[in-house]
Amino acid sequence: MNHVVGFAPGRANIIGEHVDYNDGWVLPFAVDQYTRVRLQESPDQNHRVVSSSFGEELFPTGTLRPSHSWADYVKGVVHVLQQRFSIELPPLLLTVSSDVPIGAGLSSSAAIEVATLFAIESFFDLLLEPKERFLLCQKAENDFVGVRCGVMDQFISVFGKEGFAIFLDTQSMEYEAIPMTMEDGQWWILNTRVQHALGSGEYNTRRVQCEEILHILKKNSFRDIALEDLKRNQLGDLLYRRAKHVVSEMTRTVHCRKALEERDWSTVGTLLYTTHESLQNDFEVSCEELDYIVQYLRDRGVQGARMMGGGFGGSVIALIQESLAPSIVPSLEREYKGKFEIDMMSFPVSPAQGAYIQKKGSRDV
Repeated sequence: MNHVVGFAPGRANIIGEHVDYNDGWVLPFAVDQYTRVRLQESPDQNHRVVSSSFGEELFPTGTLRPSHSWADYVKGVVHVLQQRFSIELPPLLLTVSSDVPIGAGLSSSAAIEVATLFAIESFFDLLLEPKERFLLCQKAENDFVGVRCGVMDQFISVFGKEGFAIFLDTQSMEYEAIPMTMEDGQWWILNTRVQHALGSGEYNTRRVQCEEILHILKKNSFRDIALEDLKRNQLGDLLYRRAKHVVSEMTRTVHCRKALEERDWSTVGTLLYTTHESLQNDFEVSCEELDYIVQYLRDRGVQGARMMGGGFGGSVIALIQESLAPSIVPSLEREYKGKFEIDMMSFPVSPAQGAYIQKKGSRDV
C-alpha cells in the first residue's frame, strides 16, 4: 500500500526563552531525536491516529474538534490544512512513533505537528511555501490545541541544519545558521522527568502578562523597550519582573550569538546561568527539580546550564566539558534520585537536520 513517512526533530534552545512570542531573538537547534508519522489510506471511513505509546483514536472526516488528547496535535494539522486548501481530506491512517522524550521540553508536540504536515503535504502533493509549513503548525497548536506557543519550536523542526544552531529574529523571521563546532564540550539534556500540572496554564498566563505590559507602556513590541524604560512603580513588582526578563533575555541572546561565533564558551556558559536566574526569579517558570540540577552543575564547575522550555518541569540544557561529563552526569543522577526519588534521564544532543520525508507513492485529493 502506498504510504509516506514524515520525520521531524525535537529541538533544544541554547538561549532566548519565553521571547519567541515577544518579537525576540532565539538560538535553537534541531536535536538528533525524531518523531515519525507514517501516513496511508484508512481501512474505513474514519481518520485513525495510532501510537504504540498512547493508543489509538478514531475521528470522523469533515469538521474536526479537539478531544483534549495527544491526538489533537495530529488533528490540528489536518484541520488547518483542510482550511488552507478548502478541501476535505479522505480517511487517513496516521501511525506515530517517536524517540523525542515527552514532557522533556524538547518540543515533542511541534515534532508531531511538523512530521504530520510533511507526510500529508507529500502524500497529496500539496504545495506549501517553506514559511507556511511552520506557521500552519503553529496555528494548529495555537488555535486547535489551545496552547499559545510562539513560533520557535515549529520553525526549528522545519529548518534545522546539521552542525548548526539557528539565530532567529522572531519579529522579521530572518535567520542565520551559526556553526556549532565544539572543542572541549558537549550539549547535554538533563530531563527532570517531572511536569508540574500548572505548566500549560501558567504558560498562557505569561503571554497575557506580556501583553498587559505592552498595553501599560503603550508599546507595540518589546523590541521598542529598553531596561531603563521599565519602572517598578508604573508596572508593579510582578509585571516589572516579567518585563525585565523579556528585555534582558533578548540582550543575552544577541550576546550569546556573538560568543558562539567567536567560540567563547566561557561567555556562553555564563549567559546560560544568568538566564536561569532570570527564569527562576523574574519570570518564575522554574521549579525545585530544575533549580537543583542547575545549582549542582554550577557548584562543580560545569561551563553552563539553565532550564529550557516552558518551565515547571522538563529539562535542563547544559554545556558540559568532555573531561567532566563521565563523572558529573552519573553523580548527578545518583544525587537527584536520592533527593527526589526520580530517575532522571540524561543524554547528549547534537544539531541535526530538520524535517524530511520518505515517500512510497501518493494519492490526489
